[in-house]
Amino acid sequence: MIPRNTQESETQFSAEDARKNLLEKDYSWRRAADALGYSHSHFFKVLSGIHSSNTLITAVMQLKKSSVPYRTGGFASKKKGAK
Repeated sequence: MIPRNTQESETQFSAEDARKNLLEKDYSWRRAADALGYSHSHFFKVLSGIHSSNTLITAVMQLKKSSVPYRTGGFASKKKGAK
């Protein structure tokens, strides 16, 4: 039996690492899924731990800081003068 080639030097990230990275980089899950070209449902399942995808998690970890702060638009944002 021939052992599989494994790269031990390659860092493995977890779904939890990816979730923390999204918050640090000011991305919502939906906006990050759109930016990376993944469906929202697949993105949710991977970050929730239902499915695994090292490719998706690695892509999330390589995202640059968003130029648009998280929750500045849409129904969930706070409107000026709102309490």
